[in-house]
Amino acid sequence: MFDRQIDHARNMIERLQRCKDEAHERLPTGVGVPDAELSTWYTGVYEAIVEQFGKDSVQFERFKDANQNANDFKNDWIRNHWGESTEPAYIGYLQTVVAFLVSLQNDEPVTKISMATGERGAVNTDGKAALPERIIQKLKQHAIVAFLILVATITIAVGDFFGALSKIREFFSKQTDVRPTTVAELQNVVRATSIELKQAFDSVTVGRTPPVPERDFRQVRELIAKIERLDHGNGHVIYYQAFITRWENQRPASHRVLFWYLERAKDPNMFLPGDKGGAKFCFDNPLGFCKQRQGFINHMLAVDFQQAANEAKDPAVALTWLKAALERAKAAITVYGEFTDPGQGLPTKVLAERLERQISDMENALKETDPKQ
Repeated sequence: MFDRQIDHARNMIERLQRCKDEAHERLPTGVGVPDAELSTWYTGVYEAIVEQFGKDSVQFERFKDANQNANDFKNDWIRNHWGESTEPAYIGYLQTVVAFLVSLQNDEPVTKISMATGERGAVNTDGKAALPERIIQKLKQHAIVAFLILVATITIAVGDFFGALSKIREFFSKQTDVRPTTVAELQNVVRATSIELKQAFDSVTVGRTPPVPERDFRQVRELIAKIERLDHGNGHVIYYQAFITRWENQRPASHRVLFWYLERAKDPNMFLPGDKGGAKFCFDNPLGFCKQRQGFINHMLAVDFQQAANEAKDPAVALTWLKAALERAKAAITVYGEFTDPGQGLPTKVLAERLERQISDMENALKETDPKQ
């Protein structure tokens, strides 16, 4: 059913492991497998699951949850291993999704979500309870044992007992949200929450410099989680998750999430009509996508990539970084224009001009040392 996607993932895992073991130079995307390949693979998995089960199936909902859990694991690993190679994080992500795909090979009956109410929970199980319902039934029968297993399992995952209790408390608190009953209500709640999210984020970051302790972002993360529960994969969620990581002084670790925002932003339907870069579009749009953010992400990636080029010891690697930086700077100019705030690095157009000179100088230097180039 998913053999092709599973084989491809295992091939990427093998290459990531080899890259880690041999300490190869990292690509501009941060790991030894191109970002475009990972994005293409995820898209293939997504489309295969939709084709096989449909978007109104429990299997599709489980896939979204599994992918989110895999992403959370990856991001937590990067956050907790700052300064180390990131290949293990992406290996763990791929292995988690592969394990889920293998579980779907077991020919489970397709469980459709009722479209009459638009809510998850009213299901047609063709005479057989869905897997999540069967698990819940078993948990109800053995509640105390299940709770102890839950505590033990999460304790192992997060590394300490009180951290496990915190995760469990967070899980149960999520159930208190009242989900909007109409699309318009949901959009209004997301808009209001996104404004609250920006205010909370600004209250933590304005006037400060990285690193900002993770605990300071507690309210920000709660608001991110609220939007994620309302609209899985929302642009506000992706954007602020990435910039929290940057403010925790883990800029390279943010690149994967930033690239995911840019990948999603390729779909013009993600933007409001008339968006020419105005900040208001970022919060008027309940999907969380806007030209200003798209441009700013490209600008910051250009800044990061230029810094990586300056730190690279191998001139050929430095040249690769510089070209990647110029590509991002030009994309920022095309989408938005120019970012000129002193806290955002060089103005975008100045940065692009400097990158062009650096690339020219380095190419000439490489030709002098190796005439074949």
